[in-house]
Amino acid sequence: MPCVRYYRTIRAGVSGPCRQLGYGVNRRPVPAAVTGFLARLYADVVTHRVVEYDDAGLVPARTLVGELLGQYLGIAPLAAEQVQLFHGSTEAISFACEYAAYQGVQPVLPIPNYYSFEHSLSRYGAVEPVYYGTEGQLDRPVPTGRRRMLVDVAPNGVLGSWLWPPPPADPDDLALIDVPFSLPQFDRVDDFRAVLYRKMTAYPRWLLCMTPSKDLSVPGLRVGFLAGTEPGFAEFAAAVRFERGYSVHAAVALVVAAHLGLLLLALADRVDRAATSARLRELFDRHGVPFLDHREEAMFLTEMAAATRHFARNIDLLDECGLFEPLAGASRPVAGYSTFRWLARSFPSPDDYTRWVNRLGHAGMKVNPNYLFGAAPEYWHRLYPDRYGIRLNISVPATELRDNLRFLRRQLDA
Repeated sequence: MPCVRYYRTIRAGVSGPCRQLGYGVNRRPVPAAVTGFLARLYADVVTHRVVEYDDAGLVPARTLVGELLGQYLGIAPLAAEQVQLFHGSTEAISFACEYAAYQGVQPVLPIPNYYSFEHSLSRYGAVEPVYYGTEGQLDRPVPTGRRRMLVDVAPNGVLGSWLWPPPPADPDDLALIDVPFSLPQFDRVDDFRAVLYRKMTAYPRWLLCMTPSKDLSVPGLRVGFLAGTEPGFAEFAAAVRFERGYSVHAAVALVVAAHLGLLLLALADRVDRAATSARLRELFDRHGVPFLDHREEAMFLTEMAAATRHFARNIDLLDECGLFEPLAGASRPVAGYSTFRWLARSFPSPDDYTRWVNRLGHAGMKVNPNYLFGAAPEYWHRLYPDRYGIRLNISVPATELRDNLRFLRRQLDA
């Protein structure tokens, strides 16, 4: 994998504690109300759901997930068999990419992007991907005569903003839509969900992946799912799951449902919030797990509002510091903790940039440059000629971000 080899190159000789600008996790602590909710879920699992490999409550729990997902996306509820559970999004992506290779489809991937898509496609012998950028530009024409899998990371997990893959050329084309984060949001809530709905309904066949790891700051729980309309995927995934490990952790379905419930609560219109809350309590009570009580609900919404204000202030710091330039078509994030900017400085070549990143590490700051986020440098330069940028985490304390930006400025001026 080019990006894995590149990571070793930029970190060569870099050791000890370092400043960081581009953490790959949400640095906000888990909201207290979420901690209490998850504690109840896991207590229920330990009490009732761990004495058998195959949990008898799994189908009803997947039905709950399908109903909540339908409400979130504004589509008809999905049946239990349309919901497949996984230990995190990385595993879900792996299953989808194995399926794509098995089907012989043509992958079409965004850059920047999480490395897992390319890694899994390569391991399973898929054809070479075509790449697209922030303005819909392609690194080369998409080959004809082959079914396509259009990967849409919505919003993009590096940029935090929407990208738009090429439209489907055939009704059989498959969309793999990964929603890495939905919280906090920086535009109108209705706009975010309207874009997701537009993306879902653009494809007759789709698989959608979600996880609570970034929204709720819980990556260690390893929870995710794939749901969708692709005929044959459920049977394929069940066969692969049976071979790999028979079943998922007994808490996965409940935590997935909790995540979707919390999203519906956080993104409900103020006038509809009481009705949404009552409906969620009824659904979760039906499955024997109480939803947030009114006090926890208020705590959670207060925390989400504070996170939104904090992240938005950090975006303003990045926009105002003078060190960066926005990407065309992806100037500001719409949700999440991650964004990306071009450095407002030129470099003679990719190799010179790589050496500068390594020297920056030796000076005491680790950054995550664009070449870590998919493809090899030549593909980046087809889509973004002579541009060099870094990922930026907006969930860190503002004092830390300001201090690190001052450090970066000194190193750029050196």
